[in-house]
Amino acid sequence: MKAATFVMLILLPVIALAGKARETKDLVLSASGIDTLVVNCGAGSLNLSGTADHMNVQVDAQIEVEEFQTAKFQKFIQDNVLLALTKQGRTAILESDIKPSAPVTPEARINLTIEIPKRLNVQITDGSGPITIRELNGNLMINDGSGSIEIKEIIGNVRVDDGSGIIVIEDVEGDVVVTDGSGGSRILNHRLHANGAYAEELCMPAPTPKRKPWISKEMIDEGLFFPRMNGREVFRNAVTKFPEVIMEVLEAEGLEVDDLKLVIPHQANERITEGVRKRVGGPPERVFSNIRKYGNTTAASIPIALSEVVKSGMIERGDLICTVAFGSGFVWGSALLRM
Repeated sequence: MKAATFVMLILLPVIALAGKARETKDLVLSASGIDTLVVNCGAGSLNLSGTADHMNVQVDAQIEVEEFQTAKFQKFIQDNVLLALTKQGRTAILESDIKPSAPVTPEARINLTIEIPKRLNVQITDGSGPITIRELNGNLMINDGSGSIEIKEIIGNVRVDDGSGIIVIEDVEGDVVVTDGSGGSRILNHRLHANGAYAEELCMPAPTPKRKPWISKEMIDEGLFFPRMNGREVFRNAVTKFPEVIMEVLEAEGLEVDDLKLVIPHQANERITEGVRKRVGGPPERVFSNIRKYGNTTAASIPIALSEVVKSGMIERGDLICTVAFGSGFVWGSALLRM
């Protein structure tokens, strides 16, 4: 049996402003029994936010048509605008687009503001225009044609397939996968290695499946929950493995150290970075360091460094950079990126 759909549609007056005709339509659908929102939209902006106590899927759609006579606006909307919010099973579906049969001129778009319960999963297929997503507990998938994307405060996983435009992602607890189809930054090559013979040289001994129970008062009393490091072995291996794995990715692409604009190592300590500088060669500024500003931020050090060099203008589109890291295990690896 096909699920019933209850949608409230409110039409607000047409507004003509500076040669632009506008009309706002509000769509409301109860979120009871819904776990996923699917949004299929064309040209226009999309702003979506989640709220813990929100009970509905609420859409504010502003239809804009450039340089259009107000008297003909309603006829244009009736013939050319697709706007619907429906429910199919446990999924809410929002369709928002200008029909393909619409005239090329005047230019038309639909700007969407959407409020939903933050528990919902969201799947978006967007034609063009900026996208802003905030405060979701569910998973988020975006297939975007063009336009900027800003994603903040997501607890679930995020996947973005992007055609072109700037992508800003902040405060995501789940996995993040981004596919960039704009011909911009890309990973050319990468390498990852491990040697378990050195596992105890840099580790936190407990909790561990080697002992039963995994956690006990005795382990705490022994201080097994504190990290332990053999500084001499870590340094000796790091300054050796860093240059080796940098050369691996360069040689795999038929490139040389002099082709690199910048090397961004894991910011463990300045002595290791200086050791990498000496072995890599070239000007000192080729190997980036910001540890004096932030200290060792562990797994965050390379992302912080990347953000800093991009914002400062140290690297530009087309530059070749290499990120390289070393950590407990021992494990070490590198990635060669064309920005």
